[in-house]
Amino acid sequence: MFRTISIALVGSVVGYLLGIPMGELFGAVIAIVFASHFGCNALLLPKHTIVFIQTVLGMSVGSVVSFGVITEQFNPVLLVALISCLAIQTMSAYLWLRKREGWSDIDSFLGAIPGALAAILSMGDKYANASPKVIFAHSVRLIILVTTAAIVSYFTSSNIAETTSNPNWTLNVGIVLLIVSLLSLTFGRLASKVGIPAPYMVMALLVSVVAKEVLPQGGFIVPTVLVSLSTMALGAFLGLRLTEVAIEHVMSYVRAGVLVTFISLSVTVLFSYVMSIVTGVEWIVLLLSWVPGNVEAMTAVALMLGLEPAFVMINHVVRLGVLHTLPLFFRRFLIQQKQ
Repeated sequence: MFRTISIALVGSVVGYLLGIPMGELFGAVIAIVFASHFGCNALLLPKHTIVFIQTVLGMSVGSVVSFGVITEQFNPVLLVALISCLAIQTMSAYLWLRKREGWSDIDSFLGAIPGALAAILSMGDKYANASPKVIFAHSVRLIILVTTAAIVSYFTSSNIAETTSNPNWTLNVGIVLLIVSLLSLTFGRLASKVGIPAPYMVMALLVSVVAKEVLPQGGFIVPTVLVSLSTMALGAFLGLRLTEVAIEHVMSYVRAGVLVTFISLSVTVLFSYVMSIVTGVEWIVLLLSWVPGNVEAMTAVALMLGLEPAFVMINHVVRLGVLHTLPLFFRRFLIQQKQ
């Protein structure tokens, strides 16, 4: 595990120094994949890496928003649009994978779901085995979406302030950060038992918002370096997933991932553009909120680029909630496929 973290850290630092958009993420991904294919076997991450990622990103977002912002941004009109967008994304991608790529019903279903890798893998563990092609296609989609978001935001003016902080550390600030972290982990564990999607991120957000409301200004701050470490960990997590794919299948899976991403992204662009006109919300913010990407990665992108991370995260959590209900509606189909 130490070797994996060291490799990811080196790649993340190199990506940051090169000035690549989301360099910490992509640097770690590339470093892990490269090391795995050139002699470094049995690369592993600590069991609770995803818990660390969710908790840090949730606290980071919660430290810069308020309850008023969250309630204002939960718009019923946007909720209906999000669910409609999600349904069309899934159906169009499923038809392409099944009819044009020749994937099986279950692989097409899991590959078409515009959700986070964690949701797909969780669904696969419970109902049907997610094949390497599904994991790879989702990883390709995530990389494309993160890159696209970074490029579009670079050429899109935004009047939203940066959200990360460089605190002047005191003992009190450190103690508050520790207490908020412990509370977030405790409530996150409870939330995971009742099936809340991205539980540690959601609870960290709520605990952090409360801490920000009750403490004086500057009493609760999340350092930028902590956000960078969580982004690096996310890159390592994704890199390990990519190493599971055999070399001879790479091009086929890349093609499927690219085409499905193009289909889903086209639907998202259309919906987000129309709804930005209807609601007045920035188009790039809606696009980042509805793209079929990983909730941790999309929140990290929004956080580091100053694109309303709370709004982005809330939309992705709602999307995850919808995705986690899919097994209830398709349970018989999934069980039949597993048998």
